[in-house]
Amino acid sequence: MPHQSLGLSPLRATHSLGSTSTATTHSSTSSSTTTSVVPSPAASMSVQVQQYHVPLKRPLLLVSDLDDTIISGPEHDLTAAMLREFLDYNRRTSEGAMCKLVVNTGRTLVSFESVSSEKRHCVPVPDVLVTGVGTRIYFPTQQGWQEDLDWVAHISQGWDVHAVMQVVGQLVGEVGPDVLRYEAFMEQTALKQTLLVRADMHPHVAAALDERLRAHGVQYLAVQGPWVRDRSWWFMD
Repeated sequence: MPHQSLGLSPLRATHSLGSTSTATTHSSTSSSTTTSVVPSPAASMSVQVQQYHVPLKRPLLLVSDLDDTIISGPEHDLTAAMLREFLDYNRRTSEGAMCKLVVNTGRTLVSFESVSSEKRHCVPVPDVLVTGVGTRIYFPTQQGWQEDLDWVAHISQGWDVHAVMQVVGQLVGEVGPDVLRYEAFMEQTALKQTLLVRADMHPHVAAALDERLRAHGVQYLAVQGPWVRDRSWWFMD
C-alpha cells in the first residue's frame, strides 16, 4: 500500500500534573514572599491532546507491534494518545476514508488486557488483535473480545502442546532452571509456550528442543531473540 500520512499534525498538546507541591522563596532585599508551584516527583501526568483532524484520502490498514512501538516508557504516552485520538476521530466521522488498526503482539490476551487497563488513558483499541506471536486472532465486540475459531482450527494442525510441555520438562530436568525455564504463567497458552534460555546456552538448547520436538512429530515455528528485561537471557516462543 502506498505510504500515506496519518494527518496527525498540526498538533496542540497540553500536559497537566496530577499533583503539585509549593516552594516559598524570600528575597533578602524585600519583605515580600514569592510562592512558586513545583511539580511533585510522584505526580502523575495526564495528557490531553487537541487535534486538528485531517480526513484520509484513501483507506489505510495500519499494522503495529505493541511494546516499544505503540507503548514504551511514560514519555511515549503522548504519541500513543495522538494515535488513539486520530483513530477515534476516524471511526466517528463520515469524512474521508477509513483507517483500521491491527495490533500484532507477542503478548497473550490476558497480558494485553492488563497493559491496556494500566495505560487506558492512551492505548488505542485495535480493530483486530493478533496475540501470542500470531497464534490467536481477536475482534472487539460489545461483549468483549471474540476469537477467530477458524484460525485456531487451522493453526492447531500438527501442534501438540502436551508433547511440547513434556519435552521442555525433560530438558529443564537435564540442564536446570538456571539455563532453561518457563516465562510467566500469563504468557502461556494452549497454542504458544514461552521459554527463557540463558544466552550462552541458547544454541545448544534450541538444537536439543528442535531434535526432540521433531521426534515427537510436533510441527512448530520458533520465534526467538534477546529478552528485553535481561539481555543475558533469550526468549523462545
